[in-house]
Amino acid sequence: HPGPSIGRARIPAWGASGISFPVDLEPHVAGRAGTMSRWKAAKRRGQAAGSGSAPRERKCGSCGAAGSNSPGLTQADDGWEYCASCWESYYGEPPPPQPGAASIEASGSDNTPQATQERRGPAGTLRAQVLGAQPQQAAADALLGTGAPVDPQPEWDPASVLSTEALVAAAQPQWTEADAPLDAGTPADPQPDSPLAHGELLCLTGLRPEAAVRFAEDLAELRRQEGGKGMDEAHAQQAEELETLRAIFDDGIKVLSAEGEPPLLLRVELPVEADSDGPIDIFLSTPEGEVPVGSVKALPPVVLTCALPRLYPLAAAGPPAVALEAVHLGSGSLAELEETLRSLAAERVGEQLVFEWTSVLQQHLVQPRRLLLGEDNSMEIALQLLAHDRQARDQRRQREMQTCLVCFDELVGSQGVFLGCGHFGCRDCLGRMAQVHVADFDVGALRCPATDCREGFEPEVLRDLLSSDPAALAKWEEASLRRCLERMGDVVYCPRCDADGDGRRMPCVEDEDHMARCDACGFVFCGRCKGIYHPGTDCPTADDRIEALEARAAGHGPEAAAAREELMTLRHLARTTKRCPSCDMGIEKSEGCSKVICEYCKTAFCWRCGKEIKGYDHFASSECRLFDDEEIRRWNQRVKRFDKAQVRAHEARFVAQFLDPEQFREQVYACPRCKSMVLREGKNNHLRCFQCQTHFCARCGEVLPKSNPGDHFQRQRKCPQHGDP
Repeated sequence: HPGPSIGRARIPAWGASGISFPVDLEPHVAGRAGTMSRWKAAKRRGQAAGSGSAPRERKCGSCGAAGSNSPGLTQADDGWEYCASCWESYYGEPPPPQPGAASIEASGSDNTPQATQERRGPAGTLRAQVLGAQPQQAAADALLGTGAPVDPQPEWDPASVLSTEALVAAAQPQWTEADAPLDAGTPADPQPDSPLAHGELLCLTGLRPEAAVRFAEDLAELRRQEGGKGMDEAHAQQAEELETLRAIFDDGIKVLSAEGEPPLLLRVELPVEADSDGPIDIFLSTPEGEVPVGSVKALPPVVLTCALPRLYPLAAAGPPAVALEAVHLGSGSLAELEETLRSLAAERVGEQLVFEWTSVLQQHLVQPRRLLLGEDNSMEIALQLLAHDRQARDQRRQREMQTCLVCFDELVGSQGVFLGCGHFGCRDCLGRMAQVHVADFDVGALRCPATDCREGFEPEVLRDLLSSDPAALAKWEEASLRRCLERMGDVVYCPRCDADGDGRRMPCVEDEDHMARCDACGFVFCGRCKGIYHPGTDCPTADDRIEALEARAAGHGPEAAAAREELMTLRHLARTTKRCPSCDMGIEKSEGCSKVICEYCKTAFCWRCGKEIKGYDHFASSECRLFDDEEIRRWNQRVKRFDKAQVRAHEARFVAQFLDPEQFREQVYACPRCKSMVLREGKNNHLRCFQCQTHFCARCGEVLPKSNPGDHFQRQRKCPQHGDP
């Protein structure tokens, strides 16, 4: 049901449902010239009520049915009366019993806050929230100091004047019974008889309450203005200024009013960028002191909303309506800036003001070095600032030239992938890295290719890189799930299902007594030793298991063969593996030094003594050796077995790619730091020494910064990246 209507004016509520709420049409009372103040309106109304004027004919405020001879009209909190049918269809409940059938002027209803709350019902009910969300007469009563409704005066046209409170309330979201906001979506189409246009709703949305009230008052003044001489000239100058603003702010300027519908409503977003000196630090003001939240390099834009008169910018037009909104600025600062803009409009009568306003705002918006938030919603504001800074940073990186850390190619940021740590790589290089690690089920070792960064790939980045290979994507998801389950301390795998050898591992959850039950086969086992559950007894040791397997392996048949195979496995593990001191995971070392890192919990420990270590100081202060004699002999034998003829053949193939040996020598450059020889591939002047990781230019020999070595070729343009040296 659309709800009771008052004065045949409706304001469409925000949301896809298109629900309309009643709006009281009262005189425009704003303290402006030619209008009447609220206290005068109340006084005149009281005099009229006490002078014995004829009572008003009783009608339903929704359907208009006359009720002069019927006591079936019920008075609502907004001062109007509704029939039982409209009341029940709108409020969802029968109307409360009304004593007598007195007119609204003589009703004498109690409009105190306590009585109003009692009539609305408990907070949270549908009736209370619907009544609370409407621009009721109670809001006007609080301003007027009276409880009776205000009748429109004869000298005002109700169809062209809308109350300030109605305009402000219409731009606010309505609420459902569950205290959840309706879907924002797009504003519902205004009713044909509504004087509030779609663009005016957009102007009021998001403004501060005091700014919305002032803007609505000024907007009502502009809507009452009539056209006159000079309309064509005014429209031409408006179009010229609008074209200039679009050339400067591009998508930052929006026209909210319909074409040819006065007044012209504009919204301009003024970007706020941080200085090159450094970021802006954000702090929260708490009773315990200032709490740092983070730092940003870009602040949300300052939004300038204005309504231009019909004859703007001619002298006879009058001042435009203006309002400002910014997340990071307080209400006091915004009010001062708005008064500055209004003062400028009073001084520059007959001139184009919008462009001048934007210039003044950019001059007054001094970039702070620190931002202290002390309002009630300061945490919400801080999160908005951090989210906007991240979005601005991502957009900036997508437009700039970036260097791939793997192949050193220069390409636009939107053509590659940014990792969570901020480093960049092209899709081809990072995609091949991901496919290699996923194929080996070694997702944990997939790290950023930067030498000084060990951050892993984020899940959303991996999904993007593997989106073209469904098989690899499914394999990565399986490996991620397995890795996640293995990190859970109470998840074990069924030994009976694992014995099938089909690769299916059934995870089971063990209880506090280490008892686990497989949902697939029903086997109840011990989570520690993987044997039959044995409550009250200790798990068998490795020697006990070997002894039991030896007894079983002495027989014949399939069970004895399986026992012999398991016995060989246990003996091999006891000989080649050692337990991690942190998670007790079995670790097997193939080659290398005595510092071993557990792949499961990332704990570093000494292979020789089994102690947890950090760095290499343990080998300098203990009897443990970093490289034992056996490892050194293994390495020497490998070098001796390497065929020198293969080395010469490899060198010949490498040199054969250059037909002229002189050309080969011209393609080799010495690193300016370690003097290692670096081969120049093709005509790329950006070289990187794989010995000391130094970036340098083959053309001028200058050492390039590691942070962004491509600036030497792109921004500074000292040397061309591709070409002859």
